[in-house]
Amino acid sequence: MPSLPDSVTSSIEVNVSKALAFDMYTLQMSEWYQDGKHSWRDPKRAKALILEPYLGGRLIELYDQETGEGYVFGTIIEWSPPDEFVLRWTHHDEGHTTEVAVRFTGLDKTRTRVEIEHRGWSRLPDHVTEKGVGSVRYGWPVQLKWFRAFIDAR
Repeated sequence: MPSLPDSVTSSIEVNVSKALAFDMYTLQMSEWYQDGKHSWRDPKRAKALILEPYLGGRLIELYDQETGEGYVFGTIIEWSPPDEFVLRWTHHDEGHTTEVAVRFTGLDKTRTRVEIEHRGWSRLPDHVTEKGVGSVRYGWPVQLKWFRAFIDAR
């Protein structure tokens, strides 16, 4: 069996400044994220994906706007606007965790590279890593395309 990676990286370029890309990604996530079959936990109940934009903030698949009920699958462990934030990512299998770093690199005043690095796979059992790596290799590029389409449509 080939060795399993410790990290998976996906990136995309968007036509906005670094600060604006960071704000749109973090503050408008519920607007660009497309729920439904790509929802992590419960596609039938999911209403939005919400990121609480501060150290210790949560990434929540929101089920009920009034009560705030939802599934928390990430907690912000590093918060450095407009450059980067890092989530402790909780897998919904056996409570395993990895990290997701989202970085924003200004290419010029109106272009930014958004890069997602999902790391820490080597700490997990092989069967969890195999499934998880396969999932994020597909999922992160899809989400980045949603984000770019959101920016392009504005």
